[in-house]
Amino acid sequence: MNLWLRVYAVLLILTLSGCVTWSSVPGVDGYRLQLCEKLAAHSLRISGPIDERMEACVSKHSNASIERVIISSQVGSVRSALRIGDTMATWKMELIIESECVSSCANYFIPVASRVVLRPGSAIVLHGSIDEGYIDRNKSKMTPETKEGTLETAELQRLYAERFDIPPAWLLLRRRYSREEMKVDGLEGEFAPFHPSGRALAFVVAEAPFLLSCFPEVEFEGLENMLTASAKDNVALAR
Repeated sequence: MNLWLRVYAVLLILTLSGCVTWSSVPGVDGYRLQLCEKLAAHSLRISGPIDERMEACVSKHSNASIERVIISSQVGSVRSALRIGDTMATWKMELIIESECVSSCANYFIPVASRVVLRPGSAIVLHGSIDEGYIDRNKSKMTPETKEGTLETAELQRLYAERFDIPPAWLLLRRRYSREEMKVDGLEGEFAPFHPSGRALAFVVAEAPFLLSCFPEVEFEGLENMLTASAKDNVALAR
């Protein structure tokens, strides 16, 4: 199995637990160009890992009247995402997904948007959150310090979900680890193999009915443009 994918698995666990950020790992930024720029008086474009640098950029504009955020992001620090989400919530912004909104981007940014626009070929992808199932699955790999950090992050996530009324289904909350429980209306795919045993990172491509049922008060535009959970699209997402 590709060594990078094994490293990715370890980094993912540490990132979700809040113990490491993507920008602290040499070479990781290459997976997506990190960008944060103000396009106009009321628009901000951000892309790349959700980490302390993205957080610092968003924080710099926290007092601005941002009405529109254009984003493309895969994976990132949950703690940074929660803090960024708190800032975004004050903007009551339109969120434009240019290419992909995966993991922390989907978990925490979409619920605080007032409007979500999907550009052609874009995708919203979930692969769970820090729940009892995540802890159950990874506890054997955790040091005491990692476990403490993970539990702290889980509590911050719980408070965030409570604050913004995020439904448990959106975060794919599980009481214990089970691949069966990752299935939502059959929308399960394989993102990338990441374990020597051959297990893979399960994901759920959020399709229109799921989005609309989770966030009835959010206005969505371009749902017909987004990738779905077909086998063809799963291959595209694993690029």
